[in-house]
Amino acid sequence: MPIFAYKALYFTTNETFTCEKCNLDSLFPYPPTTGTFTYSIVVSGPGECTQVEVYCQRDDGQSCTSIIVEAITSSPDPLAITERATDTYAASTVECANDGTFSYKNAAFTLTQIERVQCVFNGCTP
Repeated sequence: MPIFAYKALYFTTNETFTCEKCNLDSLFPYPPTTGTFTYSIVVSGPGECTQVEVYCQRDDGQSCTSIIVEAITSSPDPLAITERATDTYAASTVECANDGTFSYKNAAFTLTQIERVQCVFNGCTP
């Protein structure tokens, strides 16, 4: 099991959102399914917009044909935002937005107003 750091930043409804202050707990609001775990690591420095690497990982020894990090927005369909993946984990980087949501950027597109992230584990076997 990897060693990871976790830094939680909180806000109240009376505070102004900035890209340096997000509720990281909102990224994974639901407990992971059995045999998996989720976590996030802040990768930005002080004074920068908060960038967070989000991870979906197996912890039960199973390997999967694909693991997908999906972004949930107000759109009815989740969108895959996986940047890196192996047969046991997938990861992606999101950034805190000024409205308290998150955004994702790659060379092809930018996705804004991400409310949370979910993990999809396909074809997993011992």
